[in-house]
Amino acid sequence: MMPGSRSTMKFPFALYRHIPPLRRLLDERSALRLENEALMSEREELLRELAIRKQRIPDDAPNLVYVDDPGMGEEAERMLGILKPMNVRGAARIRAGGESDGGYIMIDQGLDDAIMYSFGINGNVRWDLEMAHRGCQIYQYDHTIDALPEEHPNFHWFKQGIAASPSGDGMMTSIDEILKIHGHQGRRDIVLKMDIEDSEWEVFEEISETDVSHFSQILVEMHKMFTRNYTDPANREHMERRRAVLEKIDRTHQLVHLHANNYGSFGIIGGVAMPDVLEMTYVRRTDHMLDPCHLSFPTDVDRSNKGGRADFYFGTIGR
Repeated sequence: MMPGSRSTMKFPFALYRHIPPLRRLLDERSALRLENEALMSEREELLRELAIRKQRIPDDAPNLVYVDDPGMGEEAERMLGILKPMNVRGAARIRAGGESDGGYIMIDQGLDDAIMYSFGINGNVRWDLEMAHRGCQIYQYDHTIDALPEEHPNFHWFKQGIAASPSGDGMMTSIDEILKIHGHQGRRDIVLKMDIEDSEWEVFEEISETDVSHFSQILVEMHKMFTRNYTDPANREHMERRRAVLEKIDRTHQLVHLHANNYGSFGIIGGVAMPDVLEMTYVRRTDHMLDPCHLSFPTDVDRSNKGGRADFYFGTIGR
C-alpha cells in the first residue's frame, strides 16, 4: 500500500447480497432477547404475587368455586328458597354425636326407645352410642368398613351400602328393603340419619312417599349441591335434579335446622352465595305444630366441622 493512500476493505460481491438478511436476523435476535427478558420479569412478578396470596390464604382454606352462569344462579336461588327452617312448638334443638364432624342436630322429642337407622358409619359411632344410651335400637349400614369401631348391645350392623335399589351382588340395599327385612313397615317412630357421600340424592329420588313417611326425623348430609366432585362446578341440569329432591322431601317433612359443612366448597353461583355441602334436619309435618323461625344460622348448638376453620354463615335464611 502506498503511503498516504486510503485503506479500504473489499467484500466479494456475493457477500453484499447477504448483509440485509443477516441484519434482520440480528434485529430479530435482539427483539427475542428483549421479549424473553420481559417474560422473565413478568414471571418473577407473578411468583411474588403468588407468594403474597399464599400468605393471605392458608393452605387448609375451603375451596372457592365461582360460576358466571345466570341459569345456575337462578337454580341456586330456587334451592335456597326451599330451605326455610321452622321451629317445633314446645321442643328444643339438641346436639348429639360430638362437638365436631359427626355431630347432628335433632329435635328433642320422641327419641327415647325409638328405632334409629344409621346409614354411613365411616369409623364414627358417637351419635349411635348416644342414641343407644337412650334405649334406642340402632340399625347401621355401611359397606366401606369391616367392623364397627365400638360395640353396643343395641347396635345391629350390616356390611351393606344404601342405594336407590338393591344390587345383584347384595352389596347395596335400599330403604324399602330394610323396612321389609326388619318388619318396620308399620312403624312411625324411626329416625333416619344418613351420610352416604352423594348417594343420598338418588335414594331420595327413588324412595316412595309412603316409605319416607316412616321417619319421624331425617338427619341428612347433602353433598355436591353445585359441584361434580367438590371442586369443579356442575351444570344447571345437575342443580335442577337437586332442587327436585329438596321439593320432594319438603312435601312430607319440614326443615327445622341446617348447617353448612365447612369441609366442603363455598360457591358464588351466578351471583348467589351458597355452600356445597349441607347438614339438614327434618321432622314429619303431621307430627308437630310449627312456628316461624327467627334464628340466625349457625346457631349456638352448631359446631364447625373442621376445627379451627370459621363456619359458613347463613343468617336468618328463609325469612
